[in-house]
Amino acid sequence: MLLSSEKRLIVAIDLTPTEKELQLQRPNLTRKAVYRRITRFMKQLEGTGCIVKFNSALRALGYGLIDEAHALGLAVFADLKLFDIPNTLNADGKFLSISKPELLTVVSVNDREALMTLKNVLPETEILGVSILTSMKNGDQMFERFRCRTASAAIKRFSKIAIEGG
Repeated sequence: MLLSSEKRLIVAIDLTPTEKELQLQRPNLTRKAVYRRITRFMKQLEGTGCIVKFNSALRALGYGLIDEAHALGLAVFADLKLFDIPNTLNADGKFLSISKPELLTVVSVNDREALMTLKNVLPETEILGVSILTSMKNGDQMFERFRCRTASAAIKRFSKIAIEGG
């Protein structure tokens, strides 16, 4: 997917609860406070045509954030780095198909069937494969588990899986 120039700006809304919000003593109050802060921030972006990126907040607060962003004319990048078996990715995809994020991340080490299942459930969502995390470095145990000695080898291997998985 080639993004037009007005869609190239991705704003990360990776907010975490503040100490004050955590001290509200009730999980629902904390979540509501963070939700309000995120929606206030998104309203400032209304009309810009940019893409908003969510990760932990989307998991904690729900896919309704996607709907809120769409209502403001914003596209959504669901940076969930999904990783699981085909049945679970099928379920994830069905839940996400209700809100239709424009972009979604999956971990490329998923097997081809899982990736194809997700793509079939979300045909209009651009699915991005994450080969390795930026925090990883040569010698990390993660590479050894997948019989890769270096980050470069892991990227090549996992990229191949992502391509084969569609």
